[in-house]
Amino acid sequence: MTGHLRGWDHTPFTIGANPTGELFVRNDERGDALPLPVKPTDDLDTIARAVAEIIGHLY
Repeated sequence: MTGHLRGWDHTPFTIGANPTGELFVRNDERGDALPLPVKPTDDLDTIARAVAEIIGHLY
């Protein structure tokens, strides 16, 4: 299962889950990916903050 975002400069990102259940964010232009330090059961605010922080590291 995946979802897609675009940065302010149209950089494409994928948010997904590995077969192990670990969540990740990938910069699709660079191919770099980082795990999200959250659980799938965390609330949306926590997940959104984690996604925003990880995207900052993937630019």
